[in-house]
This record gives sequence, C-alpha cells and structure tokens, in this order.
Amino acid sequence: MEVDGKNLYMIQCIFVKPEYCNQGVGRALVESAIADAKTQGASGIAVEGFKPQDNSDNAPDTFFQHLGLSAADSRGAATLFYTSTGDPSPAPGYFARRFNPPDDATRVRIDILDCRKCYVGITNREVVKTVSEQFDDRVRVEVHDQSTREAIMDKGMANGIFFDGKLTFFEGPVSEEDVINAINVAESARRQHMDR
Repeated sequence: MEVDGKNLYMIQCIFVKPEYCNQGVGRALVESAIADAKTQGASGIAVEGFKPQDNSDNAPDTFFQHLGLSAADSRGAATLFYTSTGDPSPAPGYFARRFNPPDDATRVRIDILDCRKCYVGITNREVVKTVSEQFDDRVRVEVHDQSTREAIMDKGMANGIFFDGKLTFFEGPVSEEDVINAINVAESARRQHMDR
C-alpha cells in the first residue's frame, strides 16, 4: 500500500459477503487482525476505508469509524484509518503522489499502476487492456509494475489508472463502458485542445 509509517500491521482488504453483513463478521476480522498485530509487536494497525458506493466491494469508512479506528489521512474517496496497538507512535499517512505520466502527442495514453495484489486492480487492468485493443493505434497502454515497496515509494502510488495523464476514478470495478467513455473524453479533449 502507499502508506508511510513504521512498524505497521496493514490490512490490505476486508470484504464480507452481503449475506453475512451485519452479523459481526467484519468486526471479528478487524479484532482478530488487531490481536495478531499485538502478538507480532506492531506499533499500530492501518486499513483503508472508502466513501460508500453502490457498486463497490470496498469496506465503507463508516465501518471503521464505528469500530473506533481514527482517520489518519485521506486521499480521494479513500481514508486511511489507524489505531495504536502498543506504545503510541505517529499516525501513518499516504505517500505524496509523484507519478507524472509522459505525454504522447499522437494518441491517447493510458497508464495503469498495477500492484498485482488486488483482485479489483487485476480485473481493471484486463478490462482496460481488452477495451483499448478496440481502438487500434489510437490508444497506447503502459502497465507499471507496482508490486514492490520501492516501486510504490518511487511513484507514491500502488495503483491507479491515468488517461492522458489524468488520474481517473471509477465507482467500483471498471466496466467496458467506463473505459470507452474515458477514452472518448480524452480524444475529445485532444481534438478541442482543452483540459478536462
């Protein structure tokens, strides 16, 4: 993850199937992670929560607030939640974003930062690559391997999709229609020589 902090126990993702929601499963997962973090000597536990969206598998930020975790930092729709598990230490934060995709004067450039650990990110990468093939030579896709801590620190991000240098957020997993629309917007902006 793109989190700056020391001796942290990171929860990458929490997902509870809808039929098991509101039965204490999510709480039990977080409490188990906190107990494991204490056993391993971590100074704190960090996890991302997201603004609730209808089409998302991400755990909502209200869930972590309800469990008593504190908001440590925010970025877009994401909030980094934190709780100390031992001696107080500074709360973690997100790395500063340092990735600036190069321009491509002749076609729409799509840059995918791919941490290769998140099933949503893997699916999104494949959808973008498949759809972009329909545009022949009008679109160029570059996939950046963000599977190491060094790569994440270098760009300040673990994942993301950029269309002509603009970080583009989608509500939930990317659909083919989302990608087509984003490419069309980028092409239109190029034709009109304007910023989106």
